[in-house]
Amino acid sequence: MTDRRSSSSNSSTKSRWATPADWEAHREHITRLYQDRTLKETMEVMLRDYGFSGTTRMYKSRIKAWDLRKNRGFGRVKESLEQLVACSQGDAVIDVKRYKELAVYIRRLPLEQQGALVRLFNQIRPDITPRRSLAGADDLYRTEGCLYHLQNHIVGLFDNHLFDGETAPVNHITSLYTEWYHATIVAQGALRFGRTVEAFKVIQPYFDQYQEVLLTHDPRLFGCTSAFAALISLSGPELGNAMLSYAQQMAETMYGPYHPYCKALKSLAAMAVPERRAACATLLVSGYQMLRKQLTPGAPYELYTEQDCRAAEIFILRNDLGADPGSSHHYRVSKAIFEITDLITSRDWYDEQEQMPISDVIDTIAEISGEVTSPPRDDDPDETTVDLQWRQWDGGDSSKPEGSATAGDDNSLVEVERRHHTLAKMSMLADLEQYLTLNGQTSNALEARRSFEDSLVKHCEKLKI
Repeated sequence: MTDRRSSSSNSSTKSRWATPADWEAHREHITRLYQDRTLKETMEVMLRDYGFSGTTRMYKSRIKAWDLRKNRGFGRVKESLEQLVACSQGDAVIDVKRYKELAVYIRRLPLEQQGALVRLFNQIRPDITPRRSLAGADDLYRTEGCLYHLQNHIVGLFDNHLFDGETAPVNHITSLYTEWYHATIVAQGALRFGRTVEAFKVIQPYFDQYQEVLLTHDPRLFGCTSAFAALISLSGPELGNAMLSYAQQMAETMYGPYHPYCKALKSLAAMAVPERRAACATLLVSGYQMLRKQLTPGAPYELYTEQDCRAAEIFILRNDLGADPGSSHHYRVSKAIFEITDLITSRDWYDEQEQMPISDVIDTIAEISGEVTSPPRDDDPDETTVDLQWRQWDGGDSSKPEGSATAGDDNSLVEVERRHHTLAKMSMLADLEQYLTLNGQTSNALEARRSFEDSLVKHCEKLKI
């Protein structure tokens, strides 16, 4: 009797074995489970929680086909790091893919084991540069289509005299670069701490500005939009998708569904998140080259295009950081960002803070973040020169979008100043928390997070969304 029941049970299990469609449907679940569990444990969880049946051979075949890699223990990670350190001290080329994988393995280890590994990790100096190539033919086709529509849009603006590149910029877009950059870092921090509602609240005001900015017909807006969507999709794909979807709807409403700008956004939105981020670097550089070709040499806008392009590329550079704020690449990018905003100008800033109580570090961030909102003083000897860095990132009246504070509205100006200050402070706190966490300074990271979340809650309350 027992044998008959056993035989019947085996037959029933075989009849329920997963089909190819089942494997694809559950691929994400299996991938996630296999990272932290043995194969046997993964099979048991899949059977218990999802009713998913497969033999050991089936699993091994799929794992090989999907190129899944398990977590590594402390000893193996340390050995691999020591090998890369030795390579970086010689003339050998560092395997960047392996370098990034090790960063992932380190983050998955217990905090008490991460400190020694991070010290080794920080000794490695790979030559990481932004990606310029695209993954496949389909991605290249979409990107070329996007560039085609973008070129038609830019040429059309000049031919129809909708955009005047001969006059000084009104600075609608330059203001957005500052606020959108800080807002994306703050939103990423909010998502990292499970505060999805606050993440959307922080971003919402910039959705609201989009229609006003479209009315300026400023061709730099595409660079700002694509950079924003590329950066925010790193931590929250839904936010990046929401931005592109909203921008496309606004363009369709104002220009019509067949307008080149609308088609360019549609092509960008059609890409999957990883391909979109890879394509954005190409789109940004090419887009600004197209714009420069249309500008008269020596025109005021020509002075700003290089700075705009650099600012936009910084958005894309942030995507190459992943969640790896302890790498040398992070410091190079941070240095470039903060040089433009006149904030932190070197990697040494973080190291100096290790000698200070964390409360003093947080106070310092609050003070430094205020510098970005300070326009040149009347007695500044360089005030008469064209200060691209200040104009690019200033929080003063000259760079506010239409519909925001007027020069005579002191209360509104104070509010604009406060918003710039708060966003800059929160974005720096979010970066600091990541840095401290990766370097094993758990208690300090917790205090930085607490300060970030306190500021986030107060900021969202004032937004009244």
